[in-house]
Amino acid sequence: MNVVPRFNFLYWLILPALVFACWKIYLSASQPQTTFFGYAENKETQLSVDVPVKVKNIFVSPGQKVSKDQVLIELDLEATDLEIIQTRHQIAQLHKEARVKKSELLASVEKARTEKAAKMAALERELAEVQSKLDYQKSLSSYKPGKEWNNPLEKNIVDIKAEIQSGKAAYDQLISSLQKSLSLSSPEEEEALGLEEKIKFLHYDRNKGSIKAPFDGLVGNVNCRTAEYIDGHVTLLSFYEIRPTQALAYVHESMSLSVNIGDSVEVVSAMHPNHTAKGIITGLGHRIVEIPERLRKIPEYKTYGLEVYIGLDAQNIFLQKEALKFTLIK
Repeated sequence: MNVVPRFNFLYWLILPALVFACWKIYLSASQPQTTFFGYAENKETQLSVDVPVKVKNIFVSPGQKVSKDQVLIELDLEATDLEIIQTRHQIAQLHKEARVKKSELLASVEKARTEKAAKMAALERELAEVQSKLDYQKSLSSYKPGKEWNNPLEKNIVDIKAEIQSGKAAYDQLISSLQKSLSLSSPEEEEALGLEEKIKFLHYDRNKGSIKAPFDGLVGNVNCRTAEYIDGHVTLLSFYEIRPTQALAYVHESMSLSVNIGDSVEVVSAMHPNHTAKGIITGLGHRIVEIPERLRKIPEYKTYGLEVYIGLDAQNIFLQKEALKFTLIK
């Protein structure tokens, strides 16, 4: 008795799935990966103070690992003390000049009032004299009120009264202007206020007295020596994070359109393949630049590409300036 084999419909489901899986594997294996090279970069912080100082003690050396708030350099702020004394002397001098100018303004006000009183009194006396003469002449003549009578003394009286009015207005305006100047702060007083703020700032810096580590990290370059005088805003030392949190890479110009901000990359040390991390492209350059010789396949031949900025996982174990290989994750 012959047994006819039954056709299993499950084969129709498994066979297409296997074919599709093989096709995806083939495409993945045959599709070229976008790879490029770059350097690990530490975030560098320049440590300085805002005022001139003298370096008293240096407790660290380049490359030393330090903890947050650890004292790196002890400072002697003798220069700051001297600047505070000089600034206070300058403030006192400005206040003295302001008082002298204020006294001069007060004297000018008093002088204007005295001159006004004397001038008005003289004009009033002159007016009274002319009026008396006019009245006397009227008493000797046939003058009657309401009758037209041209006498030069009448014009003289009008002129004197006009001079009194204009004189009063001029002196009143002068006195008002001087009093307004008295009520305002003088340039010397404004400058003194600014120097008072500077004193507060200098006292704040005077209380520092040291340079401390802003976070756990590594000491870079130490740019000072013990007993050396340093101007304000000059870098005393540089400071790095322990592990690099960013990288600068270069994509060959033929592949520049393959990378985009936000793309994920797999990061591998060029010398230690077991050192890996994840990264994200955070920025792209806006020009084609020469790729550094160390990163070229053939160092003797110049090649050009696009700068790529990559944020690294903080838990990586890469070294500063270590050469890295980046593979784009699609």
